[in-house]
Amino acid sequence: MGATAIYTLPWPELTDVADGPASFQSLAQATEAAIRSGACSLAGTTTNTTTLNNDSVQAQSREFAMGPINLPADAQTVLINISVFLDASQPGSFTQWATWDGADLYRQVYSTHSDASTHDRLYSFAAAVKDQVAGNHTASLGFSASAGQAHLWPKHLSYSVMALG
Repeated sequence: MGATAIYTLPWPELTDVADGPASFQSLAQATEAAIRSGACSLAGTTTNTTTLNNDSVQAQSREFAMGPINLPADAQTVLINISVFLDASQPGSFTQWATWDGADLYRQVYSTHSDASTHDRLYSFAAAVKDQVAGNHTASLGFSASAGQAHLWPKHLSYSVMALG
């Protein structure tokens, strides 16, 4: 039997014996084995929720560590979901970012406003990284505001990491 280059899915070749049902069974079993060998399984998960200190982030940068995050096995894909509640009580703009092993996953500039009613904002995002080895990895969430602009009080951070191997 021949096989495709990427997923090694089999096909019957002209030189294969034409024995009807047995050939179809062989083809089906070989296809199933190829799919199973490439399929992802759960390699590990990490979930954490923390209340951050309410230090104001104004005219400076702050980065909060998430982890270390231990992957118990090599992973084809790591899915990362982060949510953070901020009290962004003053007009202005700020930058929010997230990193995985020192590399940016996400970087966004936001404008904030004060409506005299509530200042809490929820910011959520998801990212994925591929081909990660087992062991400890670092992740962080950071904020930066310009002088005289957005006063930020990080209040609550939650994140989940799902590794698929």
